[in-house]
Amino acid sequence: MHPSLKLSNLSRLPIGLRHHAKEAAEGSFAGMRYIASTFNTLPQNQKLLLAPVFCSQLDTAHIPQYLEVSESSLLSEVLINLGSRIYLVLSSLRGLQFLISRILLPAPAVAIVWPRVWEWIVFLDNLWQQIPSFIVDQLQDQVLLRTLGAIRQDPDMYLATVLNNRQEYLPVVGSIWCRLASRHDVEFVGDLMLALTDDGRGENAMLTAHGLEGLDSLVSGMGGSRKTLAQLIVITMRRIYSNPPYDKQSGKVARSVVSASDASISIGAFTAMRVLMTQGRKAYPSFSSHLLHADIIPALAHATRIQAETTPSHFREPTLPAGGNLTQSSQTTMLHSLYVTLASTQKAPQKWFAQALEAGLLRAVLLSADVNARTDYSQDTLFGDITVQIFRYLLPAYSFYHSVLIPLHAAFKDVDDSNLDPEKILEPEIFFDWSLLRVHVEQLLAVDRRKKDSASRTHFRACDNMHSCGKILHKTQLKQCPHCLDRQYCDVTCQRMDWRGSHREQCSLLRVSTMEYRTLVSRQNHSFFRALIVSAFEEVKYTLSVDLVKFMATHNIPLYQTCVKFTFLRVYARDDLTSDFRIMNTSSQSPKGARFFGIFSHSFKRVRESNGKMQMHFLEVVHGSRDQNPQAPPLDPLLEEEEKEDGYDSEIDSGSEFELDDDFDSNLDSRRILIPMPLRFDSGQYSSKLEELAGLKATGGINETEFVAEVEKIVDGMGTWAYSN
Repeated sequence: MHPSLKLSNLSRLPIGLRHHAKEAAEGSFAGMRYIASTFNTLPQNQKLLLAPVFCSQLDTAHIPQYLEVSESSLLSEVLINLGSRIYLVLSSLRGLQFLISRILLPAPAVAIVWPRVWEWIVFLDNLWQQIPSFIVDQLQDQVLLRTLGAIRQDPDMYLATVLNNRQEYLPVVGSIWCRLASRHDVEFVGDLMLALTDDGRGENAMLTAHGLEGLDSLVSGMGGSRKTLAQLIVITMRRIYSNPPYDKQSGKVARSVVSASDASISIGAFTAMRVLMTQGRKAYPSFSSHLLHADIIPALAHATRIQAETTPSHFREPTLPAGGNLTQSSQTTMLHSLYVTLASTQKAPQKWFAQALEAGLLRAVLLSADVNARTDYSQDTLFGDITVQIFRYLLPAYSFYHSVLIPLHAAFKDVDDSNLDPEKILEPEIFFDWSLLRVHVEQLLAVDRRKKDSASRTHFRACDNMHSCGKILHKTQLKQCPHCLDRQYCDVTCQRMDWRGSHREQCSLLRVSTMEYRTLVSRQNHSFFRALIVSAFEEVKYTLSVDLVKFMATHNIPLYQTCVKFTFLRVYARDDLTSDFRIMNTSSQSPKGARFFGIFSHSFKRVRESNGKMQMHFLEVVHGSRDQNPQAPPLDPLLEEEEKEDGYDSEIDSGSEFELDDDFDSNLDSRRILIPMPLRFDSGQYSSKLEELAGLKATGGINETEFVAEVEKIVDGMGTWAYSN
């Protein structure tokens, strides 16, 4: 027995404390209660003299070998007696944890006590797994974590190495973590971080040394569920960053200054969660999906914003050193984690962008920029790259979704209502992108308002039997297909004809419960996409309408035989051209093309600078007759004149990489107008999204470079463009 653990040391205590200490050593509940209540007030030398009391109560002989208990046996005499013993053990663990963390107890003594400590921790963990409601102390699980954390911070690293080599260690930590996360009345972040790491910064040893095996061990303590691990990461991240103080007089969030220790804990815990996320994504293919469904994106956005809001304001000198806790590796790293998660989402990315905006993405970026400006990291190149990607590419691209546009507009308004000035905080180049994005948002909102205000596009719709009908009627005069609730017809005859034609195959796909695009593109986004297309016609609809009326009169073609066709084309970039893009003229049977860089230079510049993250597509509007007519249609005269003014020739060099199908569109006598659409469509979803964009019917081959579709729901009626909503 080490000298510091001998009970004879109790004789050196003051007489009053000595009496209670001896009682506690003999297992007295009252004696241990007195020591626990006065322990924090004692001088350190007297605290060390109490080590024999703590060691004696951890005698493994008191651990029950066979214990059959359940939730229904909480009031049994066995559990009542066991509860008294557990109280003595928890009080002893608290005292030893203090002595070990303050390096008061000699290392040889710690080595002697450690086996007892571990056996009690394993027993208590198993007991509380079986009976979670058996609560002896409100902080009982934190006591276990703090004790393990104190051992892990052992400066000699001997016991920390022992812990690293124990296969039971990570399952125990995972089990305790799972119980703590289910309770809303306890704080556990700092304790968890110390139990998982060696240095308190959240990066090394336990999280990285064991790799996949260590991650599997941690998950095994959570019942083997990777989904549970993802949920625990999100819950913990939300616990790290609670809401900042709120100024009731100004109605704004008040900045607060945190201590260096609190900042260290929060940043270290965030780093630990980030490491777990990275390892989980590498180890488990489905882990990213689990994180998304656990709402990791709003948690990251919230954490980034709150961390930045708890830093000094413009009018206060920083209280933390520039090279200390709020550094490039903290604030910028947090924003980078959010950006990477957003940019890598594959399924329904607009949903996650909306969540990030609602959680305060714009405010988080501005506050992070302010933090960097107030420290030595104002020239942080990583932060600059992230903000460029967010403001120049990601948000402009996804703003075309109505479900993203509305929270994006609300986020700008939230910044206006705050005391933040983007022009003073952001670098000039980034502020320029910010301003352009804001103008872009206002323009799209104007489209949304026109969609809602236009009676011709909201009250009328064409019959979906385009084989022989296509009448434009008020919506109340049309009846829905009872299966898909998408197609509408003027009578049963039209419904039957369309069913025999193509709707039989499409109906089951259009049902809300089975069609994947219903989750990718909501009905609200659907309607807004259509409104964007119609809005793009605003500048050319008069010319197009007049041309269509003339065409119908000249050829004596009734309205239902008239066709409007869209072709979505990807723009090609020639290797030998540094300032130009070309696009195929698919409406022509001769190998002609058109250059449009001079006409739509701003749109092309956005796509070119996106480094492949955005694609430039043209919406080619073609109108004409459904009947076969081999006459090759000319280029639209409006575009021809603009090209001549800009000095561009429409001919493509011989030997060009573009080839045209001689039979392509030979049955369409038409006119064409091209409209730029710099949208971001992931290649895997490209065709399916466009196919369902406006009830399109595919008439040509579908691939990643070309999509031809006949739009059956945009027709000319009474001199105006009536559109099915």
